[in-house]
Amino acid sequence: MSRPLFVRSREPWKRRRAKAARKVRLTREVIVATAMALADEKGFAALSMRRLAKQLGVVPMALYRHFRNRGDLVDAMIDRAAREIVLPSESLDWKITLAELARAIRNAVLRHPGLTSALVLRPSLGQGAIRLGEPAYRALRAAGFADDDVVRVWNLVVMYALGFSVFEAPRRAAHGVVDAMPVDHTLDAIYATLSPEEFPHTRALTPDPEEFISDWQFEYGLIAILTGIASRLAERKQKPAGHRASRQR
Repeated sequence: MSRPLFVRSREPWKRRRAKAARKVRLTREVIVATAMALADEKGFAALSMRRLAKQLGVVPMALYRHFRNRGDLVDAMIDRAAREIVLPSESLDWKITLAELARAIRNAVLRHPGLTSALVLRPSLGQGAIRLGEPAYRALRAAGFADDDVVRVWNLVVMYALGFSVFEAPRRAAHGVVDAMPVDHTLDAIYATLSPEEFPHTRALTPDPEEFISDWQFEYGLIAILTGIASRLAERKQKPAGHRASRQR
């Protein structure tokens, strides 16, 4: 019996079926997780729909079945990062509640440094981000804060936590570059070049720039903010109700 001159390989069919299976498994969750990993590793500027599609092994148009555009994807990434935050217990007082939320926001940003640019440029309006305000609002209202103050206090805490961590994240990533500076660029050498007449206090204190991104500095600022808020609440409670109402108007 003669053998056929040409035997069709089954490998191309198997590859097509495997590719089809991968496409079936392509979900919003998979896309967002891959996008966050890509941004954290390569930086936010490196995140494009084309590059993300290549990472997932699909054509770019496959992503647009799940997201309208890159901005829509970025919003989902921010929302996912916010959903990673565990909300504080309802039994905690307002100061501990706000402190835990501020620390959790900072830690979320440090886990996902690829989102720092997006956090500065885009409002966080997904339910994952909005849910963070609920325990803060609840605790502040229960403590007796006026509704206007409740919103402003929470805004202040969020801006502090985000501002600190967005400043901190890229500097932590570049820490190895700073350590690699030549000896003549060390702090001692820099401070030694300063004029004692023009910089007497700086030379005396020799502040360490690493304090900018330290846990100690974050806690110092957070405690200062919460102490100031507590003082404001105490002042409000000491004033007559009629005076407080006129000030709120």
